[in-house]
Amino acid sequence: MKHIITITLLLVLFAAGCGQRGLQGLAQVSGTITLNGQPLDGATISLLPVTEGLRAAGAVSDASGNFRVTTLHSNDGVQPGEYLITVSKVHLEGVLPAAEVRKLLSQGKKYDTPQIQRIPEKYLKAETSDLKIAVKSGRNNKLVLTLEGEAAGK
Repeated sequence: MKHIITITLLLVLFAAGCGQRGLQGLAQVSGTITLNGQPLDGATISLLPVTEGLRAAGAVSDASGNFRVTTLHSNDGVQPGEYLITVSKVHLEGVLPAAEVRKLLSQGKKYDTPQIQRIPEKYLKAETSDLKIAVKSGRNNKLVLTLEGEAAGK
């Protein structure tokens, strides 16, 4: 359910940005993310504005835990200001091949993919995450996210 909120947020951000030429004065934000000392691949990093009038931004980490934050378009950057940070990573457990899913659905059966959160629960919400950044104009803002703890879905 929590990943649905993250995906919905990203879709809303994308839809809100469609048709706009872009934002002015964006700063670059890039960084690394680890969980218990190991690079975190495929984590969704969301920057949620504290400062009124700013847009949310996000990124997905690569196999080395590296990421670059985007607001509207790939590699465009982030508006300067204060942000709270949330992180999520969902693992789909026991995914069936598409042909089997279609067969189940054609028989009127329900199919839900079991989803397991791979991030400690405190990082999933802005209210409980202790992660934040003050994005400064005119520079490449470096963000090092060091997560610790047991995954919420274990």
